[in-house]
Amino acid sequence: MISLIKQENLVHLNGASTLDGIPELPGVYAFRDDQGTTIYVGKAKSLRRRVSSYLRQLNPYLEDRIRRMVHQARQLHIFETESELLALLLEDQLIKEHCPEFNIRLKDAFRHRYLAFTDEDYPTLRIVDGPAAHHPELFGPYQDRYAAEAVHELVCKWFALRTCSAPMPARTCAYYDMRLCPGPCQALVSRGQYAEHVRSAAAFLMGDESSLLHRMLDSLEQHSRQLRFEQAAEIKRTMEFCHRLVQRQRFFRCFTDGQLVLHERREGEATYRFHQGWLVDYRPEIVPWQNLPVAEVGERFPRDTEQGTDERYLVDRANIVYSWINRHQCEHVFLPGS
Repeated sequence: MISLIKQENLVHLNGASTLDGIPELPGVYAFRDDQGTTIYVGKAKSLRRRVSSYLRQLNPYLEDRIRRMVHQARQLHIFETESELLALLLEDQLIKEHCPEFNIRLKDAFRHRYLAFTDEDYPTLRIVDGPAAHHPELFGPYQDRYAAEAVHELVCKWFALRTCSAPMPARTCAYYDMRLCPGPCQALVSRGQYAEHVRSAAAFLMGDESSLLHRMLDSLEQHSRQLRFEQAAEIKRTMEFCHRLVQRQRFFRCFTDGQLVLHERREGEATYRFHQGWLVDYRPEIVPWQNLPVAEVGERFPRDTEQGTDERYLVDRANIVYSWINRHQCEHVFLPGS
């Protein structure tokens, strides 16, 4: 693992002269209070311009939370980075390390949620907080509870999974009437048939979207033939959501288990190589992946640390890189054998 920091500097907040030692370069800034505690961390494409926006008097665009932070701040820790992407990664790392009082986003590395099937004759799909012994197979992780709920609703609807809690009710409910549940409470579906529903849902959650998209496409065509355009449009949006979901989950698995090479050509050229979620190589030029050295996992990655073994720490890092690739149309490849 290589350092994300090119150069760092500690600046005392003393009016206009504060900006003298801050460069027009990408990086991360960390405000500290009079006890030396980090109270806010942010990233910037231009450190000088971003910091000046905080220090400018009567800035009408600062929200009350940030105004209070600036009032408490006494020092500014400046971290220069080689690129904006490295600044994003460093910002995420420092926020998780210091848990600053005035940061809202990215502060909690344990907000991520998973999905898991219960251990019953007719399993239900539940949202769980994280790895646990009584959930041998977990699906995810998902960015937050809202994302997990959206996936949960989709899977239960299209794979006809029961949503009631144990014990099962004595009669069928509205979900059965709407054809969203096969009615295991009244033995209207065999355990074998219901197990097939569960297997299909699990396959989708593992990244196999083909069967579900075929069913959605058939339903879309049927609604279109019957001139139900609103229903057809809703299914089309759901298909797009499924595709984005599966693509993101596939990227996460490859990012955390394999090697990714990313080429950036937007503002200058750069090559990044990640191994098992860690940045292990950066070059301020385009280097073909065939010319990059093979990573030595045992020597270069702190897999014995908490952040190295708990994949929830890798979720935000994967999302940062994935969003960057899509936003800037970066070329990327997962190396053979990854």
